[in-house]
Amino acid sequence: MNRIKIKIGSLLVAMFVLAACKSEKTVGFTLHSLTLKSAKMAGLPVQNVYLKVVQMQNGTQQVLSTTGKYPSAYTLPVTFGLSAPIKMNLYTNTYSFQLYGDSSAFIGSTSINMGDYKIIYPLEMDTKNGSLVISLSGTWP
Repeated sequence: MNRIKIKIGSLLVAMFVLAACKSEKTVGFTLHSLTLKSAKMAGLPVQNVYLKVVQMQNGTQQVLSTTGKYPSAYTLPVTFGLSAPIKMNLYTNTYSFQLYGDSSAFIGSTSINMGDYKIIYPLEMDTKNGSLVISLSGTWP
């Protein structure tokens, strides 16, 4: 009789643990700020620069947030706060982080694909391409 109770108890605990675990496909990341660490802007006029957070899905682009402006003549890195935190599902959606200037418009972009990351619980992660390095800061639930 005790063996049956132990087996039932173990089964219930295992089911509870499995139900409590979230699949990485549903875990959301809340973005709080972006840090522009470096950008190649040689040959561009001195101007105010800003970042856009864009969700890429099914061939469409949706701008989720636009940061404040920062003079390109000033030194980097610079951290941009967001007017409101953005909930992002980094495992199922692709996001692009785009740098713009007042006078030159689009300067460059980089995107994040969680398939490229082997990070379990980052609070900050970098995304970069050849000319742009941006760090994302936020929290996991």
